[in-house]
Amino acid sequence: HIPTLQTVQMDHDNIPHILPLYLRRYGYNKSTKAEYKIKSRISPSDSIDIPIAGDFPDKRARYRLVSIVQHDGVNISDGHYRTFVPHQI
Repeated sequence: HIPTLQTVQMDHDNIPHILPLYLRRYGYNKSTKAEYKIKSRISPSDSIDIPIAGDFPDKRARYRLVSIVQHDGVNISDGHYRTFVPHQI
């Protein structure tokens, strides 16, 4: 499994109000030519600060985590999706 990072550049004129993030938690086994589910646990932060491109090098957009959608299943082709939403929303 080789993690990849994708970037999107935001400037002060196009900062979205809602920022969906998708963590692709699957790997690919070349010998079996099949995807597999990465089962290691993650601990997301309550918020994320993202730098804004342009004339404001210290300006950042702050996003608050409002929900998590999790795939619950043994492999990528079976299972259910569950959504977790904190009570303070």
